[in-house]
Amino acid sequence: MVYKLTEEDLAVFMPDPNHVTMDQVYSLVHHILPNSGNYAGFCASYTQPDDEYILYLDERENDKYLYIGGCLVNRVSSPTLVQPFLNFKNYYRPELNPKDWYMKGSGEWLIKGSKFAESKDEAFTKWILWTKFLKILKTPYAFHSITIDKIKFSHKEKSNKNKNIELYREAYLALLKTLEIQRYSKISIVTDNIEGAQFKGYLEAVEQSDSILENKIIGKSPVSKSDFFSEHSCWLQFVDMQIYALSRFIYPSGHNVLMNFEKYAYDLGINNWKAPETHEDLLELKVKESSYFILKDLYHHLRLRSKKNIHSPNYQSPISTMVLITNKEYLNFAEDVDKAIHEFCNRNVAKEKITFSIDRY
Repeated sequence: MVYKLTEEDLAVFMPDPNHVTMDQVYSLVHHILPNSGNYAGFCASYTQPDDEYILYLDERENDKYLYIGGCLVNRVSSPTLVQPFLNFKNYYRPELNPKDWYMKGSGEWLIKGSKFAESKDEAFTKWILWTKFLKILKTPYAFHSITIDKIKFSHKEKSNKNKNIELYREAYLALLKTLEIQRYSKISIVTDNIEGAQFKGYLEAVEQSDSILENKIIGKSPVSKSDFFSEHSCWLQFVDMQIYALSRFIYPSGHNVLMNFEKYAYDLGINNWKAPETHEDLLELKVKESSYFILKDLYHHLRLRSKKNIHSPNYQSPISTMVLITNKEYLNFAEDVDKAIHEFCNRNVAKEKITFSIDRY
C-alpha cells in the first residue's frame, strides 16, 4: 500500500487573495544593457571552463507536440539528490524497496520488468507528497526544455525518415542554446534509453554542438530502464516527474493541467463555487482546495528553476532556458511560461480559463 494522506497533509493555509509571497514575485532587479533595445533583463554571467555540468534529459511526445526537458546540475552537486530521492520513494511506497522500482510522472511505474498504473488516489497522493518534497530539496539545479509544435514545424528534409531525424536533431540543437550561460564549461548529457530516429537526431546534435557552444557536448551512454537507483537513474526519474508536470501546463489536455489541481481556481473564476451542504461535499471541497493551494507550489518551483531575459552577445534578442519552436523559434519562451504560471497560481480576479495558450504562437 502506498502512503495514506492524512488531515495534516491536506491542511491548507488560505491566504488573502491579494497576498503574494516573495518567492512568487518576479525579480525586480533589472540591468538595462547598452544597445539592447531597452529590454529589461540580465547579462549572461558565464560559468568557468573548469566547471563541469550534467544535463539530465527525458522526453514526452504526442501527435502534435515534442517536448524534451531536463535538469542541469553541477557535477559536484549531482550525487546529493540520490539519498533524498530514494527516501521519498520509500516514503511514498513504504512496502517496496526504493531501489527495486522506477517512478514516472505519467502515473505508470516499473518494477522487475513489469509496468503498473497508479490509481487516481495514488497519483494524487504522489503529487501532494512530491510538492512537499521539493520544498525541502537542497540540491540546486536549473530547468531546461524545448517544445516543438510538430504541425507547424518547417521541415527541410524531403523523406519521412529524414524528417523524423531532423525533428529530433533540431530539438536537441535548440535545447543546447538554453545552455548559453555554461557555454565555456564542460557539459555532459545523460538520457534514458532513446532509440531509432530520436537517437540518430541526438547523435547528430551532439556532433554539431560546438557550433553553438564553445566545447562539444559529451554524450553519455543512455541509461537502461532496468537501472532503478544509480545516480543517473535517480535524476532521470526526478526529471520524468518535472517534465510531466510542466508539459501538462504548456499544453494541457483540455482544461486539465495536472490532477485537476486547477479545478478550484476554475470554479472560483466562473463563480461556480458554493458552500458545502454535506460532509461528503466538505471533503470534496477540501481536496479541491488542497490540490490547488499545494500543487500550485510545484509550478512556482518549476518556473523559479528557469532563467529568462538573458542577454548575450551571441544572440540579438533575450534568450532563456526554455525554447518553443513552431514555424519560428522563440528563445525567450520561459518568460511567457513564467508569467502564465504566476498569473494562474496567484489568481485574484475572476477569469474563466487560463489565458496562456501555445496555439497563439
